[in-house]
Amino acid sequence: MLVLRTRLMAKSIKPKLLFVYPNQFGYLTDTYKYCEHLQDSYDINYICFDQGLERLVLPKVNVIYLPYNIGKVRRLLHFYAFLIQLSRKEKFEILFTVQFKFCFIIGLFARARVKILDYRSGDLSSDIFKRSLNNILLRFDALFFPHISVISEGLRDILRLNKGQTLILPLGADVISDQLHSFDRLDLLYVGTLS
Repeated sequence: MLVLRTRLMAKSIKPKLLFVYPNQFGYLTDTYKYCEHLQDSYDINYICFDQGLERLVLPKVNVIYLPYNIGKVRRLLHFYAFLIQLSRKEKFEILFTVQFKFCFIIGLFARARVKILDYRSGDLSSDIFKRSLNNILLRFDALFFPHISVISEGLRDILRLNKGQTLILPLGADVISDQLHSFDRLDLLYVGTLS
């Protein structure tokens, strides 16, 4: 009887999911919404820097804040060392990294059963040489992750990511209204970066 109860309890344990992104939790809508929708199915940890912004809270998400104002090199070394040590200690089922500079280090040294690298954007420079070079560097990070997610097929093709290991994970949105609307007049609001 005790063995059966132990097995049932083991099955009810939620898989561990670690989100990695240096920017403070809640200020990248994509990962915030992933956490919001997955918090009942996964034991979620989120590692980021405390950049002095208001701390947003999701009750079932454990956000691990690391110090930001300690110098760039020291900050990055501390971030990678802490993350790698945490991944070896906690035995995460899934490690989800939103692409940032030098994130290939996570793919090389962090441990998880499934490692995913997520691309939300390519380089946006107006200089074609700089843009091409930076996109090559973005593509380099993908060599160290067995699973890739990307916002669109267009970005996947620009970065020349392997189609077999890439999942298209487009932007979504919460339903604001489910009523039919007339589109006699259209107003547009662009939220993003222009150069």
